Amino acid sequence: MKTLLELLRIVIIFTFFGTLGGGNQGMSIC
Repeated sequence: MKTLLELLRIVIIFTFFGTLGGGNQGMSIC
């Protein structure tokens, strides 16, 4: 399993790209 820091990093990255993609539209990629 990935470490907690790695999981947090992934969440932050997806949130960042989600904001660039226009919020929910970007998060729907997950």
